[in-house]
Amino acid sequence: MTKLEKKIALVTGVSHSEGIGAAVCRKLAKDGAGIFFSHWEAEENWPHEFREEIREFGGSCEEADWVTGQILNSEGGFLRD
Repeated sequence: MTKLEKKIALVTGVSHSEGIGAAVCRKLAKDGAGIFFSHWEAEENWPHEFREEIREFGGSCEEADWVTGQILNSEGGFLRD
């Protein structure tokens, strides 16, 4: 078990794959943390694709769109409008 297993990291400002926020998410996920990230004005399908990329590390991953205020669950439905 790693130090980050059973921990959830909240990472803000993850709006494209080349940014610091995305790099932080990848590193934390590789180290065993679950990820909750927020994005703002990201390309239409990018957050979903990134969420799936992070899940490939074996942990959980959810996201929030700060423009619309919607928090999405794993099936793409809304946890909160």
